[in-house]
Amino acid sequence: MSQSSRFGYSRGDTVAAIRDYYQFITSLYLPETFVIEPPEGGWPSITQESMNDVGKTEEVIALLRHLPYIYYAQEAHGAANCVFADWSAYHLRGEDARILTEGSDYESVPPHIVGLTCGGRDNPVYLLDTKIGVVYWLDCPGSLRSEPTRQQAFFNLEEDRPEEDVWRGNAGAWEIKDFFELLKDEFRSLHFIPISSVAVIDTYATFSQRKQGQIPMVQEILRSYGWPDTTRYNKREALEQVKKAVREHYSN
Repeated sequence: MSQSSRFGYSRGDTVAAIRDYYQFITSLYLPETFVIEPPEGGWPSITQESMNDVGKTEEVIALLRHLPYIYYAQEAHGAANCVFADWSAYHLRGEDARILTEGSDYESVPPHIVGLTCGGRDNPVYLLDTKIGVVYWLDCPGSLRSEPTRQQAFFNLEEDRPEEDVWRGNAGAWEIKDFFELLKDEFRSLHFIPISSVAVIDTYATFSQRKQGQIPMVQEILRSYGWPDTTRYNKREALEQVKKAVREHYSN
C-alpha cells in the first residue's frame, strides 16, 4: 500500500483550511475587507460553462465556486511575494488562467489539479490536488523541503506519480491542512515578513547590500508589538511603525 493512501481530499475541509488561513493573515497584516466570501450557493461567476475552457474537473470547479478569495484588485500578498488567485474574477479564464496559475509546464498539469496562486514568473506556484488531497509548492525553498515544520507527503513512485509529471519537478508536497499550517509557521517564525498591509517579503531572497538590514529591523519591530501572539499583537500600530521605519531607512 502506498503511503499516499492515507491522504484524503474533502472539499469542506479544504474550504475551511483556506478560510482559516486567510483569517490568520488578517490578524497579522492583511485588511479584513480584502477577503471576500462566496454568497450562499457559491460564486455565480464560476460554473461548468464559464470554466469550460480552463479544462478542469467538476470537483475542481465545485471547490473554486465555494472558496473565499483575496480580492484580486488589491494585489495583496497572501504569503511571501505571493498573490493568490481570485477565481471569482472573470479575468481568470482559458489558457491565460492556466499560465498564470500553474507555471510554465501548465500543459502537463492534470485536470484534477488547480493553481491557488496567480502572478508572473516570480510568483510562487501552489497546486492543489483534489484526488489525493495535497498541495504542491513548485520550486519550494530548499531549506523548507529539507527541514519543514510540517511533515511532507511522500509518494510511491509507481502507484502515485504519472509518467508525464514534469510539472511537479522537485516541488515540496504537503497534505492540504498541513500546507497552510506550514505557511502560518513561516509567518510565526518571521521567515515571512509583512512590510506593509499588502506586501510580504521573506528571508530566502537575496537582497542588495543596502537592504540587508531591512529584515532584522522589521522583525524586531514586529516582535516588539507582540508578534506572533495575536492576543498581544497590535496590528495597526506595528504596521504603522514598520511603514515609518522602511520609509525612513530604505525609501528611494
